[in-house]
Amino acid sequence: MSKWSDYTIKEALKDNDEVLLLDTDGNANKRTFMSAIWNYILGKLANAVIEKLETIDKTAICAINELQAQNEEITSTVNIVDSSSKQRDKEFTTTDDLVGNSFGKNFLYIHTDTKNSDLNRNSYWSSDNVRTDFVSVPDTMPNKASGTREVFWKDTNSILVKITEASPVSGREYYNHYNGTTWEGWKVVEPSYNGNNAFRVYTASGLGIESTDDLVAIISKVQDYNSELVLWINNDTTYGQKVREELKTTFNAEFYGYLTIRRMVDGKSVQFTAVHFDGLRAYMKMYTTVNGEKWGEWREF
Repeated sequence: MSKWSDYTIKEALKDNDEVLLLDTDGNANKRTFMSAIWNYILGKLANAVIEKLETIDKTAICAINELQAQNEEITSTVNIVDSSSKQRDKEFTTTDDLVGNSFGKNFLYIHTDTKNSDLNRNSYWSSDNVRTDFVSVPDTMPNKASGTREVFWKDTNSILVKITEASPVSGREYYNHYNGTTWEGWKVVEPSYNGNNAFRVYTASGLGIESTDDLVAIISKVQDYNSELVLWINNDTTYGQKVREELKTTFNAEFYGYLTIRRMVDGKSVQFTAVHFDGLRAYMKMYTTVNGEKWGEWREF
């Protein structure tokens, strides 16, 4: 057998080129193909856990995706490898949730294929320097702020990210919709209540909302000044059918999304805001009992 240095060097390798290795199981020299070595490396990159990585996912490929998402301007979704089927945490209880680490401090870092991925769970966030600490920040968000992030997953072509500010403006909301190809841009809904007063958020079950209730019945249950109720809108409820019918008549819109009902600080006016998933369009109308009962018209904003 020739000395190792006597062999010539091949520059352009091919999948069917062979190399010599020691099979430690059989303690014998054996041949293998370059394609087998490449598949071995790919398997390690995809599945090997590297504990020293300071990323959410500890595999090499996912860590690269995560770092790239944090340092680039986000124009499309970040789709990571995740087979998790856990329910989203509704309590914001983990340490990572409290500072934004659970979504990599990137407001648009989501999982498009797995609805209940840990990346999509409800999370709290807080920072004294949002634009330094976070990625994909809404342009109008104050640099010192805190709040929550929620991901509403309809399907892989319609995912809504909602940020609700806790401070400095409690109740201010930011929305960005992913349409399967790109993000459509942040939109802001400013709270229209007196910040010096208490602001209470209710659930449908907490107020005893029934699927057969119409909007008038729901208004009668949202009695507290400066209070808010959020309802999903579809054809399964009487109020949902009514909202969809009105928006179809006025804007020719096949509405699918949710409705926010706010009783204003005067106690006599109610604001309805409907946020449409597809295209992230928003509509508003008012109801008031000042000088008699009056309903306003839906308008797009």
